[in-house]
Amino acid sequence: DGDFNSEMQHPVWVPSVGLGLSYSFTPNVGLGIEYLYDRYRVTGKQGHADALLHGQMHKVDAYLSWDLMAQFFPKAERKILSIQTLLGGGAGIHKYDLAYDDNTRGHTLEATPIAMDKFKTCPFLMGGVNFEFNLSRGVSLGVRGEYSYFMRDDIDGRGTAALASKNNDGIFDVTLNLRYKIDAVHKTH
Repeated sequence: DGDFNSEMQHPVWVPSVGLGLSYSFTPNVGLGIEYLYDRYRVTGKQGHADALLHGQMHKVDAYLSWDLMAQFFPKAERKILSIQTLLGGGAGIHKYDLAYDDNTRGHTLEATPIAMDKFKTCPFLMGGVNFEFNLSRGVSLGVRGEYSYFMRDDIDGRGTAALASKNNDGIFDVTLNLRYKIDAVHKTH
């Protein structure tokens, strides 16, 4: 969770997956689209019981990228490192569930089990940075940090429990990526 006001008690790391496609119009500027499947888990106490809040989110976004290395070192023949800034937006479809240690399902008056089973949609703004190491002209490995700010508060539902505050309106993803650059042998972008 990337909410700056959140009071996360015990986040649980879980893997997420995604796929993206981008096109560079110039050596500096590109346009991309991506899909991410995010899962989140947080444990804590709800009354006297141990609770697990878990959810899933499908995120689709479009973004503009700006390659800082191409901007500041335009005459470099071969770039070992790449740094891109990303700015865009999209929509997320999400739902969550609250489970107790005795395998019962939790809810409050604001979030009945039936309401928790429905997917909800929320738009978001996205910004990020991608650091890449170019293994060759056509293949690179990278680490990408991306913050998504949602237009609705409490998107992951933690306000329904005493697990955290009701300000959960952001998700911060750190992803490892493998990128294949089509025709990079003949073109620099």
